[in-house]
Amino acid sequence: MALTLPSNEAVITAVEGGSGATAASQFAVSSLITQGRLARAGFPTPPRETPLRHKERQQTKSSLALEKLCLA
Repeated sequence: MALTLPSNEAVITAVEGGSGATAASQFAVSSLITQGRLARAGFPTPPRETPLRHKERQQTKSSLALEKLCLA
């Protein structure tokens, strides 16, 4: 079963409630891991060579500049 949820918070809440697993940024889940409400998977994830983008969001000059900065 696959779910499509609108935000990181919705995904994390669903996983915290026992509805599966996800890959989320350390920033988004660090406090929940510290509190013992979520657990880190015991395997490494490969680095991303391209950023994730929402397919329905337009790229702006500022988003392109940030992407370039992050990939530098």
